[in-house]
Order: sequence, then C-alpha cells, then structure tokens
Amino acid sequence: MMRTTTLSALAVLAIFTACGPLPAFMGGPEPDPTVASSRTASSGKKATTAKSATGKKHKVRRAETLKTARKSEAREQRCEKLRPLIDQIAAEHGLEPELIMGVIKVESSFNEGSRSRVGAQGLMQIMPGTARHMKCSNVWEAESNIRCGCKVLSRYLKRYDGNLIYGLAAYNAGPGNVNAAAKEKRLPFNFSYPERVLRWRNLYRKNGCM
Repeated sequence: MMRTTTLSALAVLAIFTACGPLPAFMGGPEPDPTVASSRTASSGKKATTAKSATGKKHKVRRAETLKTARKSEAREQRCEKLRPLIDQIAAEHGLEPELIMGVIKVESSFNEGSRSRVGAQGLMQIMPGTARHMKCSNVWEAESNIRCGCKVLSRYLKRYDGNLIYGLAAYNAGPGNVNAAAKEKRLPFNFSYPERVLRWRNLYRKNGCM
C-alpha cells in the first residue's frame, strides 16, 4: 500500500516537472506580483500552454491566484456540522476527509441547496444524469449527496491509479475530457480545478474547518 501511494505521488510530481514549476501551495515558488499574467474574461483563471511527453503543446487553465484563504464563520459552521458525516463516508470509500472537504468547498462552499447554471446539485454538485447513472438517491439531502460524490470520485481515482490530478479533473469535467491527458502524461486542460481543490485540502489538513 505504501509503495503504491509513493508511486502515485511520484507520478504526479513527474507530470508537474514535465509541464512546468510546482504551484506555490505544493512547494513551488511564490508568484511574482510584479509580473502580469494573461487572464480569461472574468473567470478568475489564466490560460497557459504545456507540452506533453510527445512535445505537443496544449492549453491548460491555471488558477489565476491562490491567495491566503479568508475564514468565514458561516462556512466554518456549515463545515463543522457536516464534518462527522464527511469523515464517515470518506472512510467507507477509502478517501481522505480533507480531500472531500476541498471538493465541497470548491463546488458549493458547503451550501446544501447550491445549484449550478448547468444543473449540478447540492454539496458536491452532482449532475442529474450522473445521479441516475450511479443510482444515487436524493442528492439534495446532504448524506446522499456526499455518498454519491464520494462514489463518483472514488471510481475516477481508481481509473487513474490514484492520481489526484486526473481523478479530480475527471470529477470536474468527465473522463472523456481527461483520458487523452492521462495517456500523454500531461496536465489536463482544467488543471485549475485540481489546483483549487488540493489547496483547500491542504488548508483543511492544517486548520480544520475554516
């Protein structure tokens, strides 16, 4: 088990090394605030290019900024309320609770009634079609939503041999948008999503709910 975990970690580091420097929250250099970055319109993300193992260039979305998180009393209370449930369900699926907390923060900021403009529902923003396919029950109910989200994420992580970058990217955009990147050992186009989730995971590891 330890060897598998180590190999997965090395695989992630290899991807980062091939495609550019590590982000600051993973031990890379802090961004220079004096250097202007290209921006996508009102998206809070920037577009960069990265090379795959074959030398081809691909556009990759990166998080525009990864500033120090601001604490929110209301969000902290919602998180604390859900934490026992998250711990229980994450353990059932062999997932790290703080990783699930990171997904929930990015997806819904711990708002159970959250709905996206494309129809994703609840804490972990489950699409109705996904809920039907995975045979999930009422995803507007917190426990059912977290169970469904953990089930989906666990399946994607197994598909990509435990690689968090590809697993999270697939959770965000579907495996059809990630398979080519995984095959070519390059960053997925929506790398900004794993970046943000893993940043929050690290913050929750250090500080608990916030």
